[in-house]
Amino acid sequence: MKFAINCFIFILLILPTGNLISQPNNNSIKRNKTILKLKNNPNFRSTQISKIAFNNSTGLQYNLRKQNNDVTFSKNLSTTSMLDSTVYFNDTDKRKYHVKFDSNNLIELELFQHWNETGNKWADDFRNTKTYNSEKLLTELLSEYYNESTSKWIKNWRDIAEYSNEGNSELWQYQEWNSAAEVWENNWQQKVTKNNGTITYQEELWDNTLSNWINDFLADINYDDSGNELNYFGKSWDSVNSKWVNSWKDTTFYDNNKRMIGYKSYIWEDEQWYVWDNEVYLYNDDGLIFESMIYDFDYNSMTWIDYQKLTFTYNSNGMVISNFLDNLDDNYFNYRTSFEYDANGNMIYVYNEEVDPVNGSTELITNTIYFSDNFAEYSFDAKNLTAYYSVSTDVKEKAEVIKNNFVLHQNFPNPFNPTTRINYEIPNNKLGNAEPIIIKVFDGVGNEIETLVNGYHTPGSYFVEFDGKDLSSGIYIYQLTSGNFTYTKTMLLLK
Repeated sequence: MKFAINCFIFILLILPTGNLISQPNNNSIKRNKTILKLKNNPNFRSTQISKIAFNNSTGLQYNLRKQNNDVTFSKNLSTTSMLDSTVYFNDTDKRKYHVKFDSNNLIELELFQHWNETGNKWADDFRNTKTYNSEKLLTELLSEYYNESTSKWIKNWRDIAEYSNEGNSELWQYQEWNSAAEVWENNWQQKVTKNNGTITYQEELWDNTLSNWINDFLADINYDDSGNELNYFGKSWDSVNSKWVNSWKDTTFYDNNKRMIGYKSYIWEDEQWYVWDNEVYLYNDDGLIFESMIYDFDYNSMTWIDYQKLTFTYNSNGMVISNFLDNLDDNYFNYRTSFEYDANGNMIYVYNEEVDPVNGSTELITNTIYFSDNFAEYSFDAKNLTAYYSVSTDVKEKAEVIKNNFVLHQNFPNPFNPTTRINYEIPNNKLGNAEPIIIKVFDGVGNEIETLVNGYHTPGSYFVEFDGKDLSSGIYIYQLTSGNFTYTKTMLLLK
């Protein structure tokens, strides 16, 4: 049985870089731009995608690729908290973010504000409204900005998503609002196709003169049977000769446990592939990456040279408390991101520092911060950030709230090795009859692994244990089905 994955798995770390030995060509820059656009697609289903951070001001790049254990992405341990708001500082001002969830624990509204020093209050900047279909898949994201002079919200841009009958993403389109003509205008779109272990993402730009879509970039990603990325092939469109031309490629390597241990990148120049860089990952005894080493190839000496080293530190719960980027050159600053948590495992404070390689002095800098609660993922450009949570998903509260709804809880612990518990709730019905319940586990590409529950349950709270001792590390999906009701979540096995 194949299962269509309806989830967003993307982890991006943006860090400043030192000097590269050679500069990327326009093709590799285009690839970075495309990957950064893909991160906005909540149905980008690559479980092993290239994690590209691109610095537009310098044209430099930093790559971090790793298996689905997110060592730089702060993840809550608590299943009782969801994010309410954040307050953060960037280079210019103090900002605030509010988030509102719907009854399905999906984000329906995001509000961004800045601190008005003159009025001594929070002032609205823009808001995002999200719409979902009956399968809980995002179909539209509408962004509006606040016009202070008219005290009205004005349309700005929107994303539109289309899916196959199986729930797979087929189209992601970006449009901008023309206020004069009061119409939406096409700007950019991404088509997604899947064929025998290969997913193709084709980017197209809208040409106003031709009133048609034109090719821009193409990415073919190959996977093994476990859903691990093997190869990435990027091509850019040659409009003069009307053909796709090679741009960039990656090859990923795994150990016997199917943990990613490194990758090698190549760029296309002068009708041939040139090796670009190589990254190697080292794991600790808990199966977490504690060091990532990047090597650049020096064509003058024809040897690999050390370029950057990224080191991770964890607390006793396996949650990252700092990552340190060493540029391995005293002429360039190093960088550190630090995380703090409350007693429930919620990330409550994070800050970015620039570190002098000579005297060790530090200074806060603006960088992209990524973290999550148990319901969504967030990103902010900030020097430091404080997060606030609401306790609206406590198990006791749920027992009262879910009387008329099925509930599938996040597994705990998560990540796990090798066992984890899955709690679920069966609602009351008019006759108090038992409900047919099926809970199944699938791997990252939708292959059925195991049926955990298959029977009838009366209303109440239940749990089931899942043992992954015979499975490799990676993302797995578990699904509760009862009649026409289906609820799906993901869990992470780390060995």
